[in-house]
Amino acid sequence: MMLTKAQISKRITAAGCVTALLAIVIGILLTLPALAALPSTDASWKAPDVDAKQTLAIYSGGGKVTVEQAIAWAKEWTGTARRVYMFPYPEQMYEKAARSVAIERIALAKFEELKLAEKPGWKIAEKLIESKALMSLFYDDKWTGYNPTQQEKDEFAKENPQMALMPRPTGGPEASLADAYPDYQRPNKPDWLIWQLRGQHSAKIMGEFFEEAARKYPIDCVEHDKWEAANDDDVLFKVAKISLTAKDIKDLSEIAGHKFESCWNILQLGDHGEPLIMLGELAREKGYANRDEFPEALKAAKKEWIVATMKARMVEDLLTEFVPSEQAIQDYYDNEWKGMQDQIMKCDFIVCPVDYSDPSSSASAKALAAELIMKLQQGAKFDDLLKEYPECRYQSPTERHVQPEYSGGFNSPAIAGTAVGDVALDSVEDYGGHCVIRVLENKPPAKTPLEYCRGACIGELEFRHKNQTTGDVDGSILNKYNFAIQKSVMSQLTKEKS
Repeated sequence: MMLTKAQISKRITAAGCVTALLAIVIGILLTLPALAALPSTDASWKAPDVDAKQTLAIYSGGGKVTVEQAIAWAKEWTGTARRVYMFPYPEQMYEKAARSVAIERIALAKFEELKLAEKPGWKIAEKLIESKALMSLFYDDKWTGYNPTQQEKDEFAKENPQMALMPRPTGGPEASLADAYPDYQRPNKPDWLIWQLRGQHSAKIMGEFFEEAARKYPIDCVEHDKWEAANDDDVLFKVAKISLTAKDIKDLSEIAGHKFESCWNILQLGDHGEPLIMLGELAREKGYANRDEFPEALKAAKKEWIVATMKARMVEDLLTEFVPSEQAIQDYYDNEWKGMQDQIMKCDFIVCPVDYSDPSSSASAKALAAELIMKLQQGAKFDDLLKEYPECRYQSPTERHVQPEYSGGFNSPAIAGTAVGDVALDSVEDYGGHCVIRVLENKPPAKTPLEYCRGACIGELEFRHKNQTTGDVDGSILNKYNFAIQKSVMSQLTKEKS
């Protein structure tokens, strides 16, 4: 099964990866939440004058992040031409740096602990990683290879005045912090314009390269039924010279820590995607594997791949290990559980029978029931009426659930509102006739007892945990490892305006 560009886009959309596709393949990098990802090409990066050997953050197992490591991360990620971060104030940057370094070290340690480099699947993974490295090198080259003229910059600024100026926070605490550091790691106007124009240029040329890659190196993946029935030597996945058998994929899934159900599992592993492989193979054709920069790009791609794959494994561990405490279950039940039991009525009946072969019988029985209800309201005894009207019969007590969202029968206010010991003012048709109802018990709606909704409470807590974990992967992992910033050291880093 060859995957077309439309199919790839559809699959990426279904996986919620549209932004990733645009950023990686098309080159539009302007999806900027607030100021969390603004670029800088400013070469005059200056670190604070503090002791770089101090520990900025700690985490379980004796792990630590030094000031030196955090500064190195910050310099790299605020000074790289294409993949960059921008921060409105220094504390946010150094906290992000410390968290990122810790996550990376935890993930790499996990990889070593599991000895995954010794597994057969690692050799398979390296083929995919090489494609990613080639793609990144190819894209970086096309990005930095374009240098807009002054005329192009002037025209862009004139036609796009809002985009010509780098956005800044306008309200809240971030605005005041940003104002305190007006020049903090922000590119000047020419740098910002160059970045914008390179983004537009890349959107055009990388789109063309993507079309070429999809045409020359389409992904061939077997249908699902063949995937399930494959023998070890059957080829299930192929693109260019990369050919994976069922056995290869089993070995690769061991690295991932879960069974692969389709080719999409292969493509997503290690933060991959189909365009990466196709563009990587196009870059190989164009000779990028022979470039001097390739070994360093491959080294970086391996580290990124390992970190992404280990983070995914650690998230799965966090989800499967989660067991809510008894106190958590009780607290959820007490404070958040809204489930209610229906109103429950226990009643016995005098049944005025209906002969369903006689069309007029139902009306006669209903009239008789109304007559009995009137006599009971006037003081007649329930048992005496059974003797007085031998054509009627007694129906022993049963429980009925009252559901106000429905109408008629026991749900009608004339019956549901009847007090214990009284007779309802209306009859219902049941038990083969029209019934006079005597209420023996009337329990109002009540919160579902915990023993009946315990499983549902646990399910809600598990669902919440999953959303919280997957919504903040790094934070969830760091919480498990008791990550903590050393505030005294952070204050040294941020007391001076860099």
